[in-house]
Amino acid sequence: MMFGDNDFNLTICQLIRKYNLLKHNKHMHSLGQNFLIDEHLLDKIVKSAFPINESSCIIEIGPGPCGLTRSIIKHCNNELICIEKDLNFKQLHDNILKNTNKNIKFIYEDALKINLNNLTNKTITIIANLPYNIGTALLTKWLLENISKIDNIVVMLQEEVIDRICAVLNTKQYGKISVLSQLLCNIEKLFTVSNKAFIPSPKVTSAVVKLTPKHISLENLDKLVELLDACFLYRRKMIYSTLIKSYKQLDKNNISDTLNKCRILPKYRPENITPIQYYELSKCLL
Repeated sequence: MMFGDNDFNLTICQLIRKYNLLKHNKHMHSLGQNFLIDEHLLDKIVKSAFPINESSCIIEIGPGPCGLTRSIIKHCNNELICIEKDLNFKQLHDNILKNTNKNIKFIYEDALKINLNNLTNKTITIIANLPYNIGTALLTKWLLENISKIDNIVVMLQEEVIDRICAVLNTKQYGKISVLSQLLCNIEKLFTVSNKAFIPSPKVTSAVVKLTPKHISLENLDKLVELLDACFLYRRKMIYSTLIKSYKQLDKNNISDTLNKCRILPKYRPENITPIQYYELSKCLL
């Protein structure tokens, strides 16, 4: 099949063939790459981020063959920054840049090593089909580093990860990412995506979630993370026992008084404690 020079005229499947993007299967697996080829779904993901502030910078992680990138370009006039680790896509990206007058920039780095605050002075809207292997780590990083600058996050992840983000109190799925996400954001699970919508087809079902930051003033989140790490490492232990084990500088009376102050019963286990109770407890343990 012969292809023209303008990649905007091609379907995602045609782009994959044109640039032979399926040739490195092991490499793709290591980067968590699965290409969403349903253009109606790609448009739906972008529209899920609406309304987008006209002065906001949109950031996409892992643009790959630019399916989602093209939908963003089609529906938005915002500045767009795409972060891609895999240089195999650079030729395709250069062609995209050559055939659009939109304000787009591609950065070839590991997204886990980038502080989004350093990329723009504008507020940030994140729209991305996140690599499965680093999705939770990326979301945690943004919540801790960038939350004050973020307007919205709309991302696709494994459905089981999104179910953990949305997990309610007193369930097995409730964990560290549930607490951080729900403390800092309003969360909406939008829709699921069949594995048949991808090339190569993943073994899991995906879903799209929207996180809208509450923009509340919270301090010492690093101490909250330390507390959550300790608690969910021993998720079957009672909170009193976990604190005795993890905060050796405190005696038993201190711990009992602290739990009482935060309205947490000593027999509670990690899944019984609300996000705001965790935050209040972390402040008392400073």
